Amino acid sequence: MNPPRFVSVSVSVYFFLPEITVLKKKCIYKYIYMYIYVAGKKADASLIGWEPINERLIKARFYSKFVKMTIIQCYAPTNDTTEEEKELFYEQLQRATDSTPQHDIILICGDINAKVGKSNHSQSLAVGSHGIGTRNRNGELFVEFCETNNLVIGGTIFPHKDIHKATWYSPDGKTRNQIDHIAINRRYRRSLFDVRTYRGADINSDHQLVIAKLQLKLRSTRKKSFSRRFNLDKLKLPEVCKRFRLELRNRFETLQEAKDTEDTNETSSEVEQK
Repeated sequence: MNPPRFVSVSVSVYFFLPEITVLKKKCIYKYIYMYIYVAGKKADASLIGWEPINERLIKARFYSKFVKMTIIQCYAPTNDTTEEEKELFYEQLQRATDSTPQHDIILICGDINAKVGKSNHSQSLAVGSHGIGTRNRNGELFVEFCETNNLVIGGTIFPHKDIHKATWYSPDGKTRNQIDHIAINRRYRRSLFDVRTYRGADINSDHQLVIAKLQLKLRSTRKKSFSRRFNLDKLKLPEVCKRFRLELRNRFETLQEAKDTEDTNETSSEVEQK
């Protein structure tokens, strides 16, 4: 059985986009910079709801077997933007995280534009020892955010070759960085089996495809049918018992009359045929 898949995409678009509609109830939302795509009927049925926060953040929530899962897709400002814009982005991201129920599995993913590097003694809980590059200002902000919210950056905790860690390549192919990330709350760290990039995807981008593998069972949002319960103790009351017997006798008489009418019609039909 194929596992459910969620595809989160961040793109940089600087031209006017016409109104975009939902595509076959699979494409949750597309808002200038990003969209989250739900692949498969099972994942589609597990969707609880989604919220477009702004042009840089989108949020979706899903049912699973034991806990619910929230995905927050990001397109962070680049390292060259002003500090005010960066601070505004992380304030909005913090509000989106705070509004998520505390028992949810939280995935923060997308183009974070942050080089976090490898772990050191002060940030070892948020960053693993398998990152690449040297931490920049955006990396400091993202690591600080992850530490505040008890998140771990998945791309830094699994041992892979550097070519399977780098998520962005310069046009000449000489410079590569790890700036696209998938972070998960620390309490569900063991549900994350792997995070790595896959080269060769035909997506017409200088970014590589980043894939995370999680052990998660999704549950459908279809409503369950509940059987009606009756309070039999009320039958001990004389008035209730009398009314119940009368109602029951009337219903059986109606059924008997309908049956007699049906038998009469069948008999008449047989006589006519003869």
